[in-house]
Amino acid sequence: MPQAGRAPSSSARVVYAGIVASPLIVTVGALVVSMSLNSASGKLGAPDAVAFLLGLAVFVVGMRIRQRLGERRGGQTREEWWAANAGRVLLLWGLLELGAMAGAVLLFATGHLPVFAVLALAALAGLMASSPGRLAAD
Repeated sequence: MPQAGRAPSSSARVVYAGIVASPLIVTVGALVVSMSLNSASGKLGAPDAVAFLLGLAVFVVGMRIRQRLGERRGGQTREEWWAANAGRVLLLWGLLELGAMAGAVLLFATGHLPVFAVLALAALAGLMASSPGRLAAD
């Protein structure tokens, strides 16, 4: 909920910056820990499949939510659009972030880099495609 006197689009940018920073920080941390421990184990297994399917599911649901976000109607201001769609946008961003977090947990647990890389890149690409400026474009 925006603070009194703060525009919803301004609040959205601040929240978005935090949500994008979180997977970036976790990604760097997971890579550093994984490389320093050299914890990679053998073949990909069930945990990799579960993490991949979870990441894929939240990505697909997130992109479906993004498709259903209405475009700004004629005469609707950016602030009105954000006030009407803020909850759905936060859900979208949270789902996309969850994919990267699932990959990071997998990397910490198994040391398998390929699935983590796919999940982290998909999450970050989805977040970049769903930036505040792109969602409420003029």
